[in-house]
Amino acid sequence: MIERAEPPLIESIRKSAPHVGGVVTHTATGVPEIAITALTAEALAPSADPVVRAAVARARAFLRRWQITERGPACAAVTAFGAFPGSPVSILLRGDMTGHALAALL
Repeated sequence: MIERAEPPLIESIRKSAPHVGGVVTHTATGVPEIAITALTAEALAPSADPVVRAAVARARAFLRRWQITERGPACAAVTAFGAFPGSPVSILLRGDMTGHALAALL
């Protein structure tokens, strides 16, 4: 079953700017979502295929860029370290995204 699911998941991970590595579900906005990107990376992570590994690496790099650390994003409260915003244009924190994103990065 995973063989049928892999190609569309790989294709959903952006290869070019803007937002390289993000997964876009709303083509009207073109803005990737953190949780969907994390879920996609989680689903593909077990694969040993080099193409899949490259896609997972792009997704993980995207997630790391948006993780709230002591260096930013500037909108984050001190208590939010380790959390993730909803998307590159959303400053609201959501726990479900953080859990999935952390699992994808492990």
